Amino acid sequence: MKSASGAERAVAEPSASLRELSLALRHLHKALLDAELDNFPMARGTADRLKLVVEHPSFAWLHALSELIVEFDELADSDADANSTLRQCRDAVERLLGPAPASHADFRSRYLEYLQLVPDVAIATGAVRRLLAVISRPALK
Repeated sequence: MKSASGAERAVAEPSASLRELSLALRHLHKALLDAELDNFPMARGTADRLKLVVEHPSFAWLHALSELIVEFDELADSDADANSTLRQCRDAVERLLGPAPASHADFRSRYLEYLQLVPDVAIATGAVRRLLAVISRPALK
């Protein structure tokens, strides 16, 4: 018997799939963060890297994704209507990553650049898109 993939569970268990979407977005965030950190070879240690991420303006564009992940985690723990919440979260991701009009143009611009240049960003984006495709199925209506 095959086990259900994360994408297949998204239809059956909306709160679990919201957590899976959040996790997939975390992987994307890490890939984008690593790509941006590659522009700062002088930051060698964890403390240097953390200081850059928190204080340097070159990382400000990532805050939109960070905030979205936090919001999804809070929603997954709430008593909100799971199917409606999941569709709203899908829409928020699509406004951030595309194809919907950009909610954060600065994020979209940098994201699209790294999507073309960094394989880990493309792989992480694929995982997010697979989950979004399942959320888009009519079974949630």
